[in-house]
Amino acid sequence: YGNGGYDYYLIKTDEAGNFEWEKTYGFEQWERVNDAVMTADTGILMVGETNSTINSNTDMYLVRTDQNGDTLWTKRIGTEFNDKLTSIHTLDDSTYYVAGSMYSADSLNIKGCVMKLHDNGTVLWTKYYGNKGNTYINDIHLHNSEIVGVGYTDKYHPSRLYEFYFRLD
Repeated sequence: YGNGGYDYYLIKTDEAGNFEWEKTYGFEQWERVNDAVMTADTGILMVGETNSTINSNTDMYLVRTDQNGDTLWTKRIGTEFNDKLTSIHTLDDSTYYVAGSMYSADSLNIKGCVMKLHDNGTVLWTKYYGNKGNTYINDIHLHNSEIVGVGYTDKYHPSRLYEFYFRLD
């Protein structure tokens, strides 16, 4: 549904659940939304992945809409390998934390990553996790001024997955 194989899909309903409008966001291949938050101006910020890339690997894909679902901006972040965002949390009216996984050329592995993002799409900083094997972040949460997160890693054995937890102040 939408522009390609499948796209981000946003529906607005009224308080009683009655349909008001629907919108899709994406490109010629497929996009997958993994998490979203409502913004201070009642727009939506969605995060996930797209494989509408030159080599069909995935890039991180962010879409920021206004309250009517109209696109304010989109952002693709990626390397030559698979990258994706899996979680987003609001810090304040103009700042968010997003998390996921990104290929790291210095280690030749996938690393978990957390980014601090401004409401205009500017990445303020990025923190990477994992120095051996592949590490993936599935979800983050803000708790007592810290970011806590969960995911998995194969750093102890390439065919086994192990839980991964972290805290970031």
